[in-house]
Amino acid sequence: MKILTKYLLKDFFTNFMFALGIFTFVLLIGNLVELIQLLLKGVQLAFVFKMIFYITPYLLSYTIPLTCLTAGLLMFGKLSANHEITAMKASGLSLFYISKPVLKSALVIAVISFIIASYISPSCHYVIRKSKKLDISKVGNINPVKLIEKGVFIEAFYPYVIYCEDKTDNILKDLMIFEVKENSPANTIIAKEGKIKYAAKDKTIKLELKDGSFDAPDPENPENFFRGSFDNYQLEFKLPEKPNKYIARCANDMPISKLLRKIKEYKKKGINATPLKVEFSSRLASSVSCIIFTIIAIPLGIKAHRSEKSIGIALSLGLAMCYYSFIILAKALDKKTDIHPEYIVWIPNIILLSLGIFLFWRTKNK
Repeated sequence: MKILTKYLLKDFFTNFMFALGIFTFVLLIGNLVELIQLLLKGVQLAFVFKMIFYITPYLLSYTIPLTCLTAGLLMFGKLSANHEITAMKASGLSLFYISKPVLKSALVIAVISFIIASYISPSCHYVIRKSKKLDISKVGNINPVKLIEKGVFIEAFYPYVIYCEDKTDNILKDLMIFEVKENSPANTIIAKEGKIKYAAKDKTIKLELKDGSFDAPDPENPENFFRGSFDNYQLEFKLPEKPNKYIARCANDMPISKLLRKIKEYKKKGINATPLKVEFSSRLASSVSCIIFTIIAIPLGIKAHRSEKSIGIALSLGLAMCYYSFIILAKALDKKTDIHPEYIVWIPNIILLSLGIFLFWRTKNK
């Protein structure tokens, strides 16, 4: 049986490494276009290679689950096409026994994927962002306005924490602003749009907000909130110390330990940490999907040969696209605390796991 296990694992990992290289290279091409443009603008070649090195782990967190699906599909499709599955069953081996080495491998891959997504990828992503700010812009002092980025909790302007969904020049869209207090929940301001200006003479930053609302805790009873709305509202921030050296970490940049620590800290301060919760759930769900994709690839691979192979492959790719669309949806809704978008990323896992177990059971009995 050791010979059979080695044969199955060799076939699985051969397909796995081949598919991993293809998918990672395809995603890398999109980044290469941007890097080549930078090269034409005079950026050193060493910087381009540095970016490729740090981008790769970030891409792996997306390609590894899809690779498990493809490797399982190709492997069991080949075994089925060569009638090896039939021969193994005729020898008294169940489909679960045949699949066990591959499922164990998927578990190991899921752990590796989680480590990459939780620690290696965030660190690399942060290096990329810092390098682009410091190497590409070639500035001695960054305009404080540039400290505000979309999708990042900006803590540079104490006691305010700023988060925006989009930014174009000095126009911010869909803002959340929290005024942190020591012994009570934070004041919360939500606005559809804000225009930010830096007054170099006064060394202050002014933010003009439009079409928004605010929540302020009752000083006598912090559990209760005063709520109101506004058409126009203006905030003024103090200039942070050493703004050229302050580059905040976005959710993608945070190692899992810092991410959990920030979620706990923001919850205590009354800051909406839903974007961070979505990021944590996405990393965990993506790693678990390595096992789920492998489970569903086994019956799909076998069935692809028995019917139309192209349909089986198209179905598997369609499942992958459906899976990542839920992650995109969750991140698009990461300010909607009432619908808990951090749970949305688990919906495709639950559906695909149920479908995989059902198809596996049907295939086992045929």
